[in-house]
Amino acid sequence: MHDLFADRLGNISISDGVARLDFMRIENGADGKPMLKPGMRLVLPAGALMQMHAMLEKLREEIAKQSSTPTPETTQH
Repeated sequence: MHDLFADRLGNISISDGVARLDFMRIENGADGKPMLKPGMRLVLPAGALMQMHAMLEKLREEIAKQSSTPTPETTQH
């Protein structure tokens, strides 16, 4: 397995039961200013997209729970 990096999700479309997720990368333009450019596209069946959504929702809930749990740094005076 290899890792791919994306700065942002650019677009999601679905057609004929196939989802396409376009991911963007930040690159320097001709003028040297950062701009978003297409980086890669993930294509998967709609059922796999729904499973991904469920997994991301669980992750979101876990992140929210962790961020609301006091840490030693936030409880010390």
